[in-house]
Amino acid sequence: MMNVIINAALRYNRAVLLTLILVLAAGGLTYVQLPKEAAPDIKLPYFYISASLKGISPEDSLDQLLEPIENEIEGLEGLKSINSTAYQGGANLTLEFEAGWDIDQAKDDVQEKLDAAKQNLPSEADDPKLIEITISEANLVLNISGDLPERELNRIADEIKDAVENIDTVLEAELTGNRDEVVEVIIDLQTLDSYDININSLLQIINSQNTLVNAGTLEGTSGSFPVKLPGTFENIQDVLSTPILIEGSAAITLGEIAQIRRTFDDAESFARINGAPTLSLAVSKRSGENLIQTVDRVKAVVDEQLANVDPRIRDRITVTYSYDESTDVRQLLGDLINNTLFAILLVMIVVLGILGLRSAFLVAVAIPGSFMIGFLVLNLFGMSLNIVVLFSLILASGMLVDGAVVVTEYADRRMSEGYSPRDAYGKAAKQMSWPIIASTATTLAAFGPMIFFPGLIGEFMKYLPITLFITLSASLFMALLFVPTLGANLNRFLLTMLTIVSVPFGVIAHSVFFKLIFGSDFPTLIETQNQVLLPVYFVSALGLVIASIWLFSFVIAPLLVRIIGKPKVLTTPEEALDVRTVGGASGAYVGLLGRLLKAPIFVMLLTVAVLASLAMLYFSKDRGSEFFPDVEAQIANLSIHTRGDFSLEENNAFVSEVERRILEVQERNGEFYSAQVDVNSTSTNGSDTIGTISLVFTDWFLRERRVPEILAELRQVTSNLPGIQVEIETIAGGPPTGKDLQLELNGRNGAALDREIDRLVAYMKTLPELTDVEDSRPAPGMEIVIKVDREAAARVGADYNLIGSYVRLITTGIDITTYRPEDTDNELEIRLRLPNEDRHRSQLERIRVDTAAGPVPLSSLIDITYQPRTSIISQKDGERSLNIQANIAENLKTNATLMTGQITEWLNQNPVDSSVSWKFVGQQQDQAEANAFLSQAMAAAVFIMFLILLVQFNSFYQTVLILTAVIMSVFGVFLGLIVTDKPFGVFTFIGVVSLAGIVVNNNIVLIDTYNTLRRQLEPKSREQYLNVILLTAAQRLRPVMITTVTTILGLLPMSLGIGVDFTNFTISVDAPSAQWWTGLAQAIAFGLTVATMLTLFFTPSALMLRALFESEEGFFGRNAQKSVVTSLPTSGGGDVAVDSADPEASGGEVADDESQGLASTQALDDDPSATPAQ
Repeated sequence: MMNVIINAALRYNRAVLLTLILVLAAGGLTYVQLPKEAAPDIKLPYFYISASLKGISPEDSLDQLLEPIENEIEGLEGLKSINSTAYQGGANLTLEFEAGWDIDQAKDDVQEKLDAAKQNLPSEADDPKLIEITISEANLVLNISGDLPERELNRIADEIKDAVENIDTVLEAELTGNRDEVVEVIIDLQTLDSYDININSLLQIINSQNTLVNAGTLEGTSGSFPVKLPGTFENIQDVLSTPILIEGSAAITLGEIAQIRRTFDDAESFARINGAPTLSLAVSKRSGENLIQTVDRVKAVVDEQLANVDPRIRDRITVTYSYDESTDVRQLLGDLINNTLFAILLVMIVVLGILGLRSAFLVAVAIPGSFMIGFLVLNLFGMSLNIVVLFSLILASGMLVDGAVVVTEYADRRMSEGYSPRDAYGKAAKQMSWPIIASTATTLAAFGPMIFFPGLIGEFMKYLPITLFITLSASLFMALLFVPTLGANLNRFLLTMLTIVSVPFGVIAHSVFFKLIFGSDFPTLIETQNQVLLPVYFVSALGLVIASIWLFSFVIAPLLVRIIGKPKVLTTPEEALDVRTVGGASGAYVGLLGRLLKAPIFVMLLTVAVLASLAMLYFSKDRGSEFFPDVEAQIANLSIHTRGDFSLEENNAFVSEVERRILEVQERNGEFYSAQVDVNSTSTNGSDTIGTISLVFTDWFLRERRVPEILAELRQVTSNLPGIQVEIETIAGGPPTGKDLQLELNGRNGAALDREIDRLVAYMKTLPELTDVEDSRPAPGMEIVIKVDREAAARVGADYNLIGSYVRLITTGIDITTYRPEDTDNELEIRLRLPNEDRHRSQLERIRVDTAAGPVPLSSLIDITYQPRTSIISQKDGERSLNIQANIAENLKTNATLMTGQITEWLNQNPVDSSVSWKFVGQQQDQAEANAFLSQAMAAAVFIMFLILLVQFNSFYQTVLILTAVIMSVFGVFLGLIVTDKPFGVFTFIGVVSLAGIVVNNNIVLIDTYNTLRRQLEPKSREQYLNVILLTAAQRLRPVMITTVTTILGLLPMSLGIGVDFTNFTISVDAPSAQWWTGLAQAIAFGLTVATMLTLFFTPSALMLRALFESEEGFFGRNAQKSVVTSLPTSGGGDVAVDSADPEASGGEVADDESQGLASTQALDDDPSATPAQ
């Protein structure tokens, strides 16, 4: 079947080459148009539920909000876990479903359960809200800061927000950090008492004066008229002029008894960037849209909006960008382009040096050709160029040329024997088709099981095998159809293409020269209707185009064809089957191999000994493991902790001191792009974290120091601050979030859980390898509890609502009503409250409550006490849940895996309470699951590869022999980890899986060639088998070394952390982008090197061992002890005399078999025209 397809491709070569040109052009256009985004567009299996009830305590929230919802939701099909939190004023739940579950159906099921749970919630509670968590909340964050009044900064931010949301590729732009405007009515209780006005009547009067009245329609004989009765406040003056009390003909207005001001909500947090107040605009693109183009359009719109601002204001505004996901995508796209160019360059250099310019050009075409086909298929399936796809393409760049190298090398060898290019490439494609198909199939089989990678990471990882399947399948088409057809018709193809290119070249050259000579171009001539120069233009254009065609067709094309040249005939087909004619490096290899094959069992045992030594050396030390590579971070977060019930202003003072010291470091070194500060209120966040400072580092190549050095200085300058503790955590790429080590404890016994947390934290703090040890328990604090004397309140006719209203005057104020001013689209709350100086605890004792029995001191109705505050209660699947987190200390030879083992051993020796369970989560859990799956995937891949090879070769012995390369490659990876002293990680494991598909390729081609020669030469004696094995090794050494060397050289820069940027002509060393691929590249490079070197001797030895049994002499035959080779080539190509006890075992008998083999070769050739050129 393949021979028919290949023959058809060679016969209809014009159609095939035209298809190749169209594929390259269409693929390039598709690449430009393909959506480019950071993360794949997948649905996360997470939902968030929030329920709120004003004033409810965490304990009551647990009983009245969480438990009714959890009781309904637990047991839902596909539900994996429930994490819930009860806090002051509400509760929330995070639901995790199994990865791959039908998320839309799950959302409907959860909503149905929530509707049922509403019946069991307090009537005062707000309806629970269900939110689906998406993959990316924001693709870009704009930080708008400046030394401007808050209202002015808000106005500018709102204008930018509206402009950004008008971009058709933007889904939403969410503005945060801005405070809502309110109208505060500041009252003085003594003033109200002097006018005999109570709070209740004041609220009723203001409400009644701001009412929308439906006055209806007046019907009459003259028509129907709608009646308008304006009753709402329209501006602040309407509020001021509201009459509160009428005394005779005089009216007392609200403005006379209260201060009214338009202001903002009380601050719940502070946000600054580089020391200036800031607002943040989080921009999210629409699904499937191009991330890079969207970010560029957003930035252009922002620049346009700022250009329209008054210059005096514009100079005081600063807009910075953070969390820009397009930066990573641009970097990966650059890596893909640079790796592709570097691979093409290396392939051309290596192949050019060994096979010549023709083969180098053909092999180089295979890489972009495979990518272009891949882009077309990706677009066909609606996939985007996300980070995982780009990583897969970079990984594939080292695998795409193997098939093309094998075909071109075989064709080059055939042409050196006298075959024409058409016959040579036809025979190469047909002879190598099944080995290449088997090689590609085994490579795909190695990655195939990764489609079933479990969990959320699996939803991302499945793009890796899908992309590799597309690109490697495309490389198969390139190797078996396009490359042979192009190689067979290269001279004619170049002539045609140069002729086609000559026409636009002539037109462009003419336009340039005409402009230089006459100072005018064609559009100008048409516009001015220049009757003199127009004829000159057309005539000169025609002449230059004809000259260009002649130049390209009759000068450049023949010169290029001459440079490419026609391969020289170096030998005849008969001589090619004589191993004694092999010279050069191949001759040296064959000479050494011939001597080693005298004792094949010794060679195999020596190989096993080498592998065993590597294993012993690797496992002699616990090297640990890592989840994702330790890449230099782009962002660092400083968390500021303190203990105590501090106000927001006091917290701001603490954080400001840290901020000041950070900015001093920035002023000295200029290493941060931005320093963003967020300050929280201790009473609202329930933890001891009062603020964070997020540092975005400048580009890596603009800094003199690495991030660890910078963080060391930051730790030093913030270490001596009294009353606060500063924790520094970097944010790098990859799925892991949180600290390096995370231990989760669950149980229903809260006291036992607290005791075990204390014990574990105390132990972990004694370990020098751990830093920043903390637990998730909320910070201790106090709360004011107001208990109402029900009997006393009932006696005077006061209820809870009335008492609560007076208490709110001191705290947040009483919301009376709303109104919409003319200068804004938003409704403003009108809020009644006391002056700032009266908002304190002692005021509760001085307030008098207006009751039916007259004014009564509030202190007579309530009892005020203090008690410890429980701000947060966390649960997992119905049990209380707490965790301990810690970072691994830098510059110590340890990692999270080693520390996990140490803590586990301690816990086994010092077990926790029987009511408490524990497990490591975060990186450790993800890594354990990933390693377990990858081990299973590796086993499944090897089994699938075994079946493919068994079908191909129909031999258990040869199949197992081919797969030994996989084992050798794993030991090569061990050698790489020993040399580089790095832990085994997920990227290393992916490298091992990649190797499983790569290293078998050489063995497949080697053994397939051996089988072909064995059928042709029909060996019977040991000498003849040895001749076949040595001939196989001689013929396959060159393609094996070419593919191995090009792959290793292509990986060498990444292995050494060297980045080559062909766009900007720069070279970087150990850049963050290179750190991603270092472990993977080193795994493949070391594994491929060891496997190839051992395979070149182990596989021939194993074949020779089998031949000893198959030979007519038998394994213990009469000639087993005698030498079997009469002569072997030396490194210089000469012969080495070898003693032969039986002269008849060489010479004529071998020549007769070789003649028979040649006749068999001609008989087996399915293309009668494939005869050597004379």
